[in-house]
Amino acid sequence: MIKVLFYHKVALFTASFDFEYHKDGIKSVYPALASVYLKTHLELNHPEIADKIEWLLPIQIEKTNEELIEIINREQPDLFCTGHYIWNHDSIMEQLKAIKPHIPETTKMVVGGPHIDVSQNPDFFEKYPFVDFATYASGENAFSDLLVSLVNNKKLIAFNVSNLAWYDKEKKKQAIVTGK
Repeated sequence: MIKVLFYHKVALFTASFDFEYHKDGIKSVYPALASVYLKTHLELNHPEIADKIEWLLPIQIEKTNEELIEIINREQPDLFCTGHYIWNHDSIMEQLKAIKPHIPETTKMVVGGPHIDVSQNPDFFEKYPFVDFATYASGENAFSDLLVSLVNNKKLIAFNVSNLAWYDKEKKKQAIVTGK
């Protein structure tokens, strides 16, 4: 069983207006749905492994480093996944760097989203050595390919995956796949 935990790092907004659905001071959160899209894509396209994935309840709201460390150590996910956009990329990368030494080595960090520049940045894994896998562009196939590889205990091979990157320790270089 592969345990997957998503961290969306959505900021809380306090409503400063008063109308039928919001009373002044009520906190609202606008949930990120990337994990739902990825789960649905996997179930539709790889039903043979869908029951081998345990989708932990995504962390929607921004957490401190200490809170993330506690959650990860308690839940013991195999994959800790984050979605990167222009407004949260730098702060999430800082958090990942800070928490990596305090979580199990078996927990792999997967970054994805429109602000991941691994396909244009040949030094991505040198700049972010705490990242294990990066998805870019359309991430549904890339994330499914990663899960299929992990469930089947097969090494990732560049011609078998798409829009996925990792640091190949044997070749000592970044492996970037742009399509099947």
